[in-house]
Amino acid sequence: MTRKITKGGEFFLQLVLALLCGMVLLFPTMIQFAAMGPNFKGVPIGYIVDSLYYFARINDVVRGHLLIGNPFLWEYRQSWPVAFFVPDWLAALPAFFLPLWQALIANTLLWGIVFVLLAYHLLRRLGTTPLWSAGGAFLTLLVSYLLVMRAVSMQQVFPFFLGVMLLTWRWWQRPNGKWSFVLALFYAASYAIYTYMFQFTAVLLVLLAILKKSSKLLAWFLFFSVPVFFLIYFQTHQPFYWETLSRIGLVHTRLPNVQAFINAGQLLFTFWLLVLVSSSKRQSVTFLLLIGCSLLVVNFSNVITGLELETAIHLSRLIDIWRVCCVILAFSIGFPKKKLVSTLAVISLVSFLPAMIYSGKLIFPKPENDWTKIQDLAAPVAFLDARDPTPQVIWANQTVSRYVPILSKNYILYAWEAHLQLAPSAEMAERFLLSHYFDNFTLQDVKNNLRVYAGVGPSVHQPAIINYASKICPFCIRSTTAEKLLGENYFPNLWQKYQSINDQNLPIYLAKYHVKYFVVDKNRDRWPKAIAWPKIYEDGTYLIYQIPAPTAEDGPPK
Repeated sequence: MTRKITKGGEFFLQLVLALLCGMVLLFPTMIQFAAMGPNFKGVPIGYIVDSLYYFARINDVVRGHLLIGNPFLWEYRQSWPVAFFVPDWLAALPAFFLPLWQALIANTLLWGIVFVLLAYHLLRRLGTTPLWSAGGAFLTLLVSYLLVMRAVSMQQVFPFFLGVMLLTWRWWQRPNGKWSFVLALFYAASYAIYTYMFQFTAVLLVLLAILKKSSKLLAWFLFFSVPVFFLIYFQTHQPFYWETLSRIGLVHTRLPNVQAFINAGQLLFTFWLLVLVSSSKRQSVTFLLLIGCSLLVVNFSNVITGLELETAIHLSRLIDIWRVCCVILAFSIGFPKKKLVSTLAVISLVSFLPAMIYSGKLIFPKPENDWTKIQDLAAPVAFLDARDPTPQVIWANQTVSRYVPILSKNYILYAWEAHLQLAPSAEMAERFLLSHYFDNFTLQDVKNNLRVYAGVGPSVHQPAIINYASKICPFCIRSTTAEKLLGENYFPNLWQKYQSINDQNLPIYLAKYHVKYFVVDKNRDRWPKAIAWPKIYEDGTYLIYQIPAPTAEDGPPK
């Protein structure tokens, strides 16, 4: 892979790389279309984890809510964002001109190819040959395929990360005032791109300013960060901000989790690999070590801040891209002459195999019947969207509720994604219970669904970190459960609330949340067949009832 390639040949190589990656990116969509055939009605398939959540955020931008307060709940639609929001803007751009499903395909193709080409150019700047760079860029796609395919996070974030690395490399070579201005602007903007990247760029900037003795870079960063500091202030002082973060997974601890140690092991192993080839590409190796050190500091940032919000899990996404660049650089230098370098590089490549195998399953997804069934949602959702000129609130099951904010201007009573945006936790629980009014829940059902309404923080992370500490020092801390942390009255109180909802006060509860329509899936849902509400729509799968306004005879909620 050391054969020289002309400029024309390198351009052709990049073109082939882009076409190959484009095919790999489009394979899942092609398989979906082939499986659905004429049954496809424009309802996007959310087969990547959390993708429906981000589809709703994209549509919320199209609806005019640039800060993405809460795309699901009408009352909180104008709220401040919990975290980043600029990737949503970028993902929404084609949706202003195309149907959402077409915009999603366009985004996948565009941002996926941009990501791969940026990886190629970064590797070229670091000193690898065109062929090594092309192979490394394609490997980067395979390792990160799941998240490259997921809109917003990380489809639009990964290219920005590589762009920051390229700009940093340019400044690293010639740290003048012009590039200090540009680099500081990108570093400050990273907060609105991806919260964890802002931590990374802040640490990296401090290291750069110290090593290069550049006060200009630091000064420009502080200047551009003034709006960021104001944004952080307003965000953190919003009602329900901290309880929302708690639902998302915030834990107050200085104890690094298991993923942090896994990340650290990967980083240190890669440092060793880089040091072995440092004599050949000293500037490139020093640069990559600097990036790696910044990632390592952020990886253990909760030791300093006392706040842990899945930092190590999210940071591993950036670490994987950095590791691919390091391994390709080391391999290109050491193969086949340096046996130790080649061996370590192969070990690193093997560590990527699980991610690549999983990517293969995503590239060639197994067709599912639900792909076709979900298309039946197009007609009832479109009917409701056209029925009222202003947004309305819909009560439906989880599947329907997740798609209403994606396919229309309307909002919902509840879906589990709603708890990821600003709203009070007590209300999330009440909305969840109300949405299951006809499901005859038991106390055990309320307990089993804790994560759906309370989030991953109270249900998983908060007891997990205590149990983790208990294993380290069983004499200091006792193990616990989510139920113990929430208190012995938490679930009984929710169960009592659920039982207090009845036919008489149900209209009052629904009016409280501005619910106007009730959508029933005839094949899956429980509902009283003799319901008194007027039926306004019916097809082979769905019924829609209009919910009358409460009357004086309806009792108040207890």
